[in-house]
Amino acid sequence: MNHTQFNLILTLCFFIVVLFLAPIKNFASPGYGQIEFEKRRLEQRPKWPQTLTEVRSYPNQFESYYKDHFGFRPVWVNQYRKLKTWVKDPVVEQVIFGSEPGWLFYNDKDGNDVIGDFRNIKQFSPSQLKQFVNNIKSKQTWLADQNIEYLFVIAPSKHYVYPEYLPKKYQPINQQNLKTQLAQALKTHPEINFLDLTQNLIEGKKQQQMFLKNDTHWTDFATNLVQLEIAKVLEKLFPQHIHPNLRPWTDFKSNAPHAGDLAMMNGTIEQFPETRSLPEFSDCAETPLQKKVKYNDTFDTNCNHKVRALVFRDSFFSNLQPFISEYLGLSRFVWKPMKFKSAEKHIDDIQPHIIIEEWVDRHLPNLRPPK
Repeated sequence: MNHTQFNLILTLCFFIVVLFLAPIKNFASPGYGQIEFEKRRLEQRPKWPQTLTEVRSYPNQFESYYKDHFGFRPVWVNQYRKLKTWVKDPVVEQVIFGSEPGWLFYNDKDGNDVIGDFRNIKQFSPSQLKQFVNNIKSKQTWLADQNIEYLFVIAPSKHYVYPEYLPKKYQPINQQNLKTQLAQALKTHPEINFLDLTQNLIEGKKQQQMFLKNDTHWTDFATNLVQLEIAKVLEKLFPQHIHPNLRPWTDFKSNAPHAGDLAMMNGTIEQFPETRSLPEFSDCAETPLQKKVKYNDTFDTNCNHKVRALVFRDSFFSNLQPFISEYLGLSRFVWKPMKFKSAEKHIDDIQPHIIIEEWVDRHLPNLRPPK
């Protein structure tokens, strides 16, 4: 056998190995279960068809399964994501690369159009704005009849606090946005307790980083400033029982690695590592949310103070919760919008003195009447 023939045979063998390596890997180890950065369960192998209908659907089901379990798929997907990151092209449309390394921003045009909100494209119509104010008033009136206070809180998206790190092509095209429209409308209703925390965080970034670079959520430094503003409102409502306290920055001694939701969504956790800095909390305020099966679980805390609260909230209140719990007695935290029917049950259970409702600004257009 001459040298040329040997090279041809070697090339052919290499080609055959490469061609069949993925199917062999799939046969030898057929399932990955779940790839963490995809944040979903992969398709399971379909059962062998037993009826004519199942026979017809089986090819599509098997194709979906094989796409998810193709040999060495996690390796190829990971390399693809690294390449996309290297050329500064997000893997998913919901992630935007900021103008500075490591800064990621959220967008979801098909859901909550955060960029559209930031550019002030989305606006309340006069009738929508009136309805929204009436919804808040109806909650406060309904609670006042039961001697319960009400506080409505808006958390800002990262875009409003750090617009300097957004690509320059994203610029506001109107002067007003949903939040400013709502704030102006509520000025004519001083009886409504309302907090928009945007300006507090814009001022706060002069002292500390207010948002995690690789996440949609604020830092624990930001929650320290936010809890002070909420506590000030509580102090006005319950002056003998609430004593606002701003933690000194030196309290934030506990550092923990953080896999941000945006980095996980984009599959770039290793490329954009980040660390959370946390203070210590009283045992009565701590809740091990990470051990819960569902993130929307309802849970209670009790630091044995006079004021009891019922909190309807979204994910932005997760870091805020232990700060607020330290001011309160028996209190309940519910991950859903406030509705009269569900509120009645929780009110009967814990007899709160106040209901706090918190939502990030991108959820404002989706909040419905409380009935």
